[in-house]
Formats: sequence, structure tokens, C-alpha cells
Amino acid sequence: MLRGVLQTVYLGAGAFVAYTHTYFSVSDWKTGLSALAAVLLWPLQLMGVNMHFSTLI
Repeated sequence: MLRGVLQTVYLGAGAFVAYTHTYFSVSDWKTGLSALAAVLLWPLQLMGVNMHFSTLI
């Protein structure tokens, strides 16, 4: 039970961080991939890593 709560909190925090860094304007697969990566790897966002794949690829 605690594991599920922690996963929900982690994903919720990731969604919040991704939203505040404007990753949820999904228009094609690159921006969708960027949004997914930003939600799952949100601690890197706080360290300044750019995950906007549309500008990288």
C-alpha cells in the first residue's frame, strides 16, 4: 500500500514539474516523448536538464 502511495506522489510531483516547465503542449510524438520523460525523470528537471526532444532531435 505504501509503495503505491509513493509511486502516485512521485508521478504527481513529476506531472507538476513537467507542467511548470511547459512540457504538456503535445503536438507530435517528439513533444509527447518529452512530456513522458519529464514526468518520469523530473528530478533532472530540477537540476536544469533540458528534455525538450523536439529541439534536440
